[in-house]
Order: sequence, then structure tokens, then C-alpha cells
Amino acid sequence: LHVVFIALIAGAGRRLIAKAAALQAATIVLGFLGAVFATPLKELFFIAGSLAFVGVVYLLVVEAAETATHRDDVTAGLYRKLRNFVIVLWLVYPVIWLLAPTGYGFMDNETASLVITYIDVVAKIG
Repeated sequence: LHVVFIALIAGAGRRLIAKAAALQAATIVLGFLGAVFATPLKELFFIAGSLAFVGVVYLLVVEAAETATHRDDVTAGLYRKLRNFVIVLWLVYPVIWLLAPTGYGFMDNETASLVITYIDVVAKIG
């Protein structure tokens, strides 16, 4: 839902919102599948999820940003601030995935779960 609200603030149309929401959902589902399946499928799902994430970032940084330039300064500023906040937080998820047992195992399951829970709360509450 983050991308839906951010795109709405930017004044984006339904098509852009639908693409961003679909890519965000794909990122989540593919990341989950990467955690569930064994090698080599987990790497393929991780890469596919990462590519979906790149698509979300592109839509927010390029396409929705173009739309936001037509909004008043306060709304455009709010859009940029929320977009950057969410993107930075979302960048933590693949790092955790790689450090956790799902990836290279530098972090145990408990620590990974704690960090993910913390990031989830921060991302939703701010």
C-alpha cells in the first residue's frame, strides 16, 4: 500500500499506481519464495524480486516524480520526503535477506526476524 499512497500524493494516474502496486506485490512474493525454496531457486527468486524492486523505484523516482512536479510545492515536497523514506527503508530488506540464513547466514533467524519486525514498524509508523 505504500506505493499506492505515495503515488496518490504525486497525483499519478491509475495505470502508474497499478503498475507500482503490482511490482511491490511481486517484490514481496518473490522475496518470500526466495526464503522458502532451496538453492538455486532461492537465488532466482531473489534476483527476480530485486528486479521488481528496481521497477518500483524507477516508477517512484522517474514517472511519479514527473507527475509530482505539477503539484504545489508543499505536496511535491511531501511526495519526495515520503518516497525517499520508504525507498531507503525498503533497501534494508534485501540486505537482511542476504545476511540472514536465507542468504549467506551471517545473521541468525532471531536477529533477522527482529530487524525485519523493526523495519516493518518504522516503515508503517514512520
